[in-house]
Amino acid sequence: MHAFDVRSWFVHDPKSRNMRRGWVALGLTLVFAVGCAGTTMSTGHDAPADRLAAVERLEDTAALRELALNDPHWEVRRAALLRVEDAETLATAALNDRNGAVRGTAIRKVDDRTVLAAVALNDRNAAVRRAAVAQLDDQAVLSGIARNDNAPLVRQAAAERLVDAEVLYEIALEDSYWNVRQAALANLHDTVRLNQLAIRTCHEDVVRTVATKLDDPALLNRVARDNPSAELRRLAIEGLTDQEVLGVVAAEDADAAVREAALAKLTDPAVLGKRALEDPDPGVRRHVASRLRDDALLARIARRDADAAVRLAALEQLTDEALFVEIASADADAGIRRAAVERLTDANRLADIALRDADASVRLAAVARLDDRDTLIEVARPAGVSVVESSDAVRSRADVVGGGAR
Repeated sequence: MHAFDVRSWFVHDPKSRNMRRGWVALGLTLVFAVGCAGTTMSTGHDAPADRLAAVERLEDTAALRELALNDPHWEVRRAALLRVEDAETLATAALNDRNGAVRGTAIRKVDDRTVLAAVALNDRNAAVRRAAVAQLDDQAVLSGIARNDNAPLVRQAAAERLVDAEVLYEIALEDSYWNVRQAALANLHDTVRLNQLAIRTCHEDVVRTVATKLDDPALLNRVARDNPSAELRRLAIEGLTDQEVLGVVAAEDADAAVREAALAKLTDPAVLGKRALEDPDPGVRRHVASRLRDDALLARIARRDADAAVRLAALEQLTDEALFVEIASADADAGIRRAAVERLTDANRLADIALRDADASVRLAAVARLDDRDTLIEVARPAGVSVVESSDAVRSRADVVGGGAR
């Protein structure tokens, strides 16, 4: 005999409404009875809507407890738990039910601290652990969870309920997730610990939150000098105006980018000049050289700095013709000689360089600045191998200067 579906029969039977209501009531009663007995009955469908409806109307507490623990369908067990107040049933379901949603429903109704701690520490589902943590007050258990749980949202829930300043400091300093750090910071009010955090943390969000909580203008000074993170020191410098602190950072910080950031905000020419000569990083020296206005110091850098880019940065600030001649003739780097040539106006020196420099690009740069046609023709006249490769360019320049005459 085929099993029948009470709900389908109810919808399609042509008999009177009263008769259908009677059959529905009978069907729900039968389904509930079968469920309570722990047996199964094929209803021709998977959704337990009929049993859920019965649970919602059921007043028998013993039957509800039985359904909450033993019904084969998780939705029925959860619906029954919502109507159960028995502590033992709730604890059993919270600890043992195979479904996370059911355990979560149960734990939200549990008051037993031991059960809450057991679930918070051991449940395999992070959402269930978090629900248990949200009801815990045991600081020792919460500390362990905030430090060790593998789910950030569980650690966050634990941090939100912590009051121990030492533990909160540790979590704000060490946790790898910002939401956990911020939960700890929200409960941390010890100014000593907050200051220590700003100096020791490697996380920008922590520094910003501490700065907001403390409202201490000197905090950025301490971060810029003492924080282990170069990036955070650099960010702190962006908010600094104290020239003394900036000078210390510019001279002593181990990171070139931090020193450069400090130098960018320094205004003391003496400090800038010293760093342009002594900073170990050529990028920093180049940055400072581009800001100098002391011609004697710039000339010294243009002549002597070991890095060509630094010498070029200094050269670009100068207008001294004699220095240009010196560098165009003597610098070991062809690019620097070419840059000096491009600033020269002395035709004799330019002609000499056009004839004799070892680098073709330097010779061509000199030719490009010559305006005297006779000199250009002289340079263009072959003389061994010194200018053969550039003679076409020289002749073209002579044509331009001389109006195309040959």
